[in-house]
Amino acid sequence: MNRISLPTILTVFLAGCSPERQPTPNGQDDIASNAAVTTAPAFDPDRLSADQRLSTAFSTAFPKVDIVVKDQKYHVSPADLQKVGDQWVLVSTATGDDCHGCGGLLGITYLKPAEAGFAVSGSWPDLIPGGSFGQPPSWKLRDDLMGAPVIVASGGGTFQGYTCETSTLLALTPSSPTIFADGIPTAYSNDGTMEAEESGQAESVEGKIAPDKKDESFKVTFTGTSPGVVRYVRTGAMFTPSPGGYQPPSC
Repeated sequence: MNRISLPTILTVFLAGCSPERQPTPNGQDDIASNAAVTTAPAFDPDRLSADQRLSTAFSTAFPKVDIVVKDQKYHVSPADLQKVGDQWVLVSTATGDDCHGCGGLLGITYLKPAEAGFAVSGSWPDLIPGGSFGQPPSWKLRDDLMGAPVIVASGGGTFQGYTCETSTLLALTPSSPTIFADGIPTAYSNDGTMEAEESGQAESVEGKIAPDKKDESFKVTFTGTSPGVVRYVRTGAMFTPSPGGYQPPSC
């Protein structure tokens, strides 16, 4: 008589107790599994409303709305969200201390869609300083100055009777924000000075930035007590005033 060893009996018994995976017709279980992977919803900013996109981008860029920059505290707020190439560009403003010589900030954050939301690809929260009393610069988006969208940011204040404003031009290129003109005088008044009171003749001008040759030059046209035009031309990466032209009064 042939004897069957105990290990062999246990092996056969355990094999019989192990449930076999029952195949589904035509491999439908594999198809369903693959479908679950391929149809899983990915983050698509275009499916959101403008307000939802802005809120999502801002919370990604600023998990905390109170920030510290160079030992100064600021409170950040969302301002706008624009699509530039394959990036989304968040414009933010930050208010600082409410003192005469304290300015706010205008910041830029670049974001890209990721698996579950936006991901920050570049951050410049203090790119352009503002004027006085903690206020950020005023700004507007323009498309008539460069091939890329341009932010014109302006800030200033009144100090010892002189009111001054300067502007900064910032191009939103696909890779990063680029300042191409800075410190442009766009407003001046000495109406509150003793000089104006004694002479009885206050000086006041206001400049408007206008396109000239896209990507090559732009103009600032001044109206007021001493009107004139300043033409800014491209010199390398920056735009500077043409030599020998009109010089507006400034602080």
